[in-house]
Amino acid sequence: MRAISRQLSADATAGVSRWKFKERHQLRARARIQAVEDAKIETERRAATQSREQHDLDAEWSKLKGLRQAGDSQARQWLVEETARRNAAREREQLEHDERWRRLLANDPETVGDALRDAFGEAPVSVVGMVVGTSVALVAVVVPRLEDAIADREAGYTPTGRPTLNGRTKTRMNELYLAVIASRTLFAANAALAAAPGLEGVRCVAVRIDNAGGPEPIYAGTLQKYLLEDLKGRAWIAEPDLLARIPAMADDAKVNRRGRAREVCALPPDIDGSVKTIMDLYAAGSTV
Repeated sequence: MRAISRQLSADATAGVSRWKFKERHQLRARARIQAVEDAKIETERRAATQSREQHDLDAEWSKLKGLRQAGDSQARQWLVEETARRNAAREREQLEHDERWRRLLANDPETVGDALRDAFGEAPVSVVGMVVGTSVALVAVVVPRLEDAIADREAGYTPTGRPTLNGRTKTRMNELYLAVIASRTLFAANAALAAAPGLEGVRCVAVRIDNAGGPEPIYAGTLQKYLLEDLKGRAWIAEPDLLARIPAMADDAKVNRRGRAREVCALPPDIDGSVKTIMDLYAAGSTV
């Protein structure tokens, strides 16, 4: 108000001689009265403006509170619904897993086949299915040819103790080749039993690709779970000479060895049902 009063007094006395004391005094008095009125008007105007602004702010705040409450309510509702949805989905998934596990333990052919195919992935093992009426899976195991797996020379020492390479006999190469077959079939059987714990054994038919590009069965045997359990932890299975004995330990083992060198030869394609099934599938266009 003082600023208004000073401004009004200055404006009122402008142009009035400084020697006209009475007139200047009267002008200043009226200016003070005017200043009071103007200050009152300005105060009321500011109060009204402040009231309007406060009213607008209160309205906006009320709106924001309403939006926040609505958002909180929606969020709580979403949380309840989403929690219920996820719980229901998890329960459905668990039921599906439980049912699949039940079928797997019951050796359902389709479920076991899917589990084995997932387990073998890119391995050279083809899953044929279940041996009818048994808890045994039938798989075809591709093995390399002897000349692709076994070198014709091996490390040795001269009589003076110097390292050298000695030639391998054909008998020795065929024994090592049998160890290769054992290694591949053991892998297939162990992987199958790990993927399908309801199995009691795995019927492995080992085939190699002959010079004409066709499959040639060279071994068939059922590796039972109890045999694999007995072999676990035995370091001697890493020894080729001892590893070569395992194929003969399998149930209903079939291997054709001929001549003085005990060459591993092809089996007749109809020597038993498992071999015949594998060969029929290959002839029909299935990959072995």
